[in-house]
Amino acid sequence: MTRFRSLVDDSGHRYLSVDVVGQAVLQDAFLNKDNAFTREERQELRIVGMLPDHVSTIEEQLGRVRYQYGRKTTEMSKNIYLNGLMDRNETLFYRFLLENIEETVPVIYTPTVAEACSHWSRIYRRAHGLYITPRDRGRIAEVLRARPAMEPPVIVVTDNERILGIGDQGAGGMGIPIGKLAL
Repeated sequence: MTRFRSLVDDSGHRYLSVDVVGQAVLQDAFLNKDNAFTREERQELRIVGMLPDHVSTIEEQLGRVRYQYGRKTTEMSKNIYLNGLMDRNETLFYRFLLENIEETVPVIYTPTVAEACSHWSRIYRRAHGLYITPRDRGRIAEVLRARPAMEPPVIVVTDNERILGIGDQGAGGMGIPIGKLAL
């Protein structure tokens, strides 16, 4: 199912034509803007009443993220918080990273990602990436066709062995490519 199409208007500006409405928009981290949707967008996308009435600016949203992030007391809790943000609103996640790059890179990647990988089964929240296992022998093309993005700009492939000095993490090593892609 197509979620959106990239189009160009008469003045030459690019925009996304969204092909989903309602809860599907709010559950798609790429499309979701949380309460930054304008009143017109809320009407068009059929999400009126699904968000608080106030329409927030990106600066207001960043202020909330900064406050919530700052309340976390460990690097691991900050990593979990940022991954949750990425799961629900990619635009806000990447904007926060860009504005706080020196502080957040060690949290979303080295060294914190090593701890996250060693606790992957306990902190797992949502699937990212594709897991190809020996059970998929003979049907790898089918698994690859199931990917959510048809034209990813970057692909990270790993066998998850010898990770950051913590050894073979198996599926738990998925935090490494997720962190690399976030960077």
